[in-house]
Amino acid sequence: MVRMNFAIERLRQLPAMLVGVLFALVLAIIWGSIAATLIRDHERTFIDARQDLRNMQHTMSTKVLNGFSAALSRAAGVEAWLTLASRTTVPPPLGDIVDVVKTMDATALQRPDIRLVGVDGEANSLTGIQDPYVDVSDREWFQVAMTLAPGQFHVGKAIVARDTGHELIPIALRAHDNVYGIALVVTSIDLDELRESVFGLLESGSTDAGIVRMDGTVLFDSRRLPGYAGSRFPDFIFKDISKGDQSIAFLEHTSVFRKLPRLSAATAFVRIPLVVYTSLLLDELEARWWTSARETLALGGVATVIALALSAWIFVLLRRNEWDAARISEVLAQTAALSRAKSDFMGRMSHELRTPLNAILGFSEMMIDPRFASAAIRRGDYARDIHHSGRHLLAMIDQILEVSKIGSAGTPLAATRIVLADMLRDCAKGVECAAKEAQVRIDIEVEPGAEYLDADPALLRQMMLGLLSNAVKFNRPDGRVAIHAARTRNGIDISVADTGKGIPDEIRPHVFEPFGFGDSKIACEDSRGLCLGLAIVKMLVERHGGTIAIASGTSGTIATLSFPEERVPAADSVEKAA
Repeated sequence: MVRMNFAIERLRQLPAMLVGVLFALVLAIIWGSIAATLIRDHERTFIDARQDLRNMQHTMSTKVLNGFSAALSRAAGVEAWLTLASRTTVPPPLGDIVDVVKTMDATALQRPDIRLVGVDGEANSLTGIQDPYVDVSDREWFQVAMTLAPGQFHVGKAIVARDTGHELIPIALRAHDNVYGIALVVTSIDLDELRESVFGLLESGSTDAGIVRMDGTVLFDSRRLPGYAGSRFPDFIFKDISKGDQSIAFLEHTSVFRKLPRLSAATAFVRIPLVVYTSLLLDELEARWWTSARETLALGGVATVIALALSAWIFVLLRRNEWDAARISEVLAQTAALSRAKSDFMGRMSHELRTPLNAILGFSEMMIDPRFASAAIRRGDYARDIHHSGRHLLAMIDQILEVSKIGSAGTPLAATRIVLADMLRDCAKGVECAAKEAQVRIDIEVEPGAEYLDADPALLRQMMLGLLSNAVKFNRPDGRVAIHAARTRNGIDISVADTGKGIPDEIRPHVFEPFGFGDSKIACEDSRGLCLGLAIVKMLVERHGGTIAIASGTSGTIATLSFPEERVPAADSVEKAA
């Protein structure tokens, strides 16, 4: 039977399981496709970025190489003329070199300025500069170039020319000994023209380009960051790239100064000890990819919502009949529970009514029977037993009528201002005889702020007597009942605590059920009658807008009546009444 019920329950869960599996499968397909698309787009973004960098780097390195090669060729031509002229019998005047310079090809960039520098650092311009003589002895490039062997050249970092104000990259060629006293032949690259013709190819503001010497010194940077040109990379990242045939190497690295991840393409030249590079921020690539990824994720979210809606619709269709059957089963179960409660109530009523009625009939028959006429002395005891049984029947009928009256809520509350201390003492006197018989002490405490309560006096008395009767009845000998009234944030609490053995855990959930509904044997196993005391108290306090709570343990039980704030009179109204 257990296995059959288990199988039936599994069959009931089958529609939900099928819908869940279907929904999970659809989600796996949707988000699997989205993940594949995102990965593919991410890879494509980086591939396209590499290709763009490759194209820019190829164009830029070609133009830079041509410009520097042309400048070096012109410097080398001038230096060769100086050497050959010095070897002739009658050296021509130095001014003839101006005609030689004019015949040279000035391709790639604008025709550069050519200067002849003596060992003292005085530079003489050959291209018609207004101030042809300039002292360059303090320049870094002059000091380095003077240490070179004849025929070697040095590329200096970017400077601002003192005579023209242009930003230049100087190229100094060490001259051989000559009769003219020329130590260096110097040409230059104009950076403004370089930016316009070469670095104008850059696509965005985050794309960077520059020229670096092989010792790691930055000669030029397109961003013009303060202090960047002329600085030296602490760990030159391009030093190991391949040289020759303008090959392009790619590197992913962290920028030296701002510590941001970058993707760079670099080309090192063989003839010129320079590296040309283009670079862009990886964060920009990620942002470019994320722009399209958001659209893809949004489509995935829409597809997920649609799949969820369809799954819910299918689930509702599959479970509709089952839900109807469950509701019918629930109604049948409630009907069966009411039927059992009615049977329990009728059985208890039959028992409780028959017991005193049998006593009344038995004792009255004995009083009528002439055989017992001689036992007149016992008739008073019989009459007392009859009276006790009748009172018991009357109490049960009163309880039933009280539950019916409270349940109908037809009688309005007769709320008045109650002095709690007087009311609690009066209620304690009502159970004083039972307390003395059970050897139970009753203590009363009313805290400041809880002196007054707006309630129906008769109903409050009935509630307190019900709680006190239980506290005395189920207490232990030499026990104690504590009545405590306190002001709370939500109103006033009146608690009745005893020192009895407490209410068992299995009984506690049923103590407020009228007629022992749920499990009458458990709810009433420690009491006599119809078990209506706490049920009546609960109904009465709820009519006042309050609640009742039971806390019980091995050291006793605490029943607390909580009355709401509207039942607590305001301080000014209390003073006026006083």
